[in-house]
Amino acid sequence: MNISITISQFELQSAWYLKELANLADSDSNKQMGEGLNSVKWVAGHTLNTRLVIIHLITGEGQDVEFSKQFGKGSTGALSANPLSVEELIQKWNDVNARLMACLGNMTEEKLMSPPPFQASISDKTMHGFITYMAAHEAFHIGQMSVLRKLIK
Repeated sequence: MNISITISQFELQSAWYLKELANLADSDSNKQMGEGLNSVKWVAGHTLNTRLVIIHLITGEGQDVEFSKQFGKGSTGALSANPLSVEELIQKWNDVNARLMACLGNMTEEKLMSPPPFQASISDKTMHGFITYMAAHEAFHIGQMSVLRKLIK
């Protein structure tokens, strides 16, 4: 099974993610544009957390528990009292993106075909299927960032 298309998708989405955070004032990134809508910064943190989850599942590396509590599945969508700045999110994204590309590029066929530790809503029951699902999840949230950013202006 070839994961190169998935790697290309993540590379494209990385460019989109960075575009949505480019020249965005930190104060604007914290704004909630309506009740029940997350801020651009929260969605950016959640999207970044998705990549951290993928790395964790591929490598077994520990997760940043505090980051996951704030931005992971089931979190409230509220920012902490002292959230990362947009600049810090971009730096963390770039670091995590490099790690993810290395992890994906080094995955063995055996690991790609193995079952994931939990199943996502995709019919492909392999790690490759799970990673494909997570790529779609990430694209959805980058789209949200784009819409939320347009509402700020």
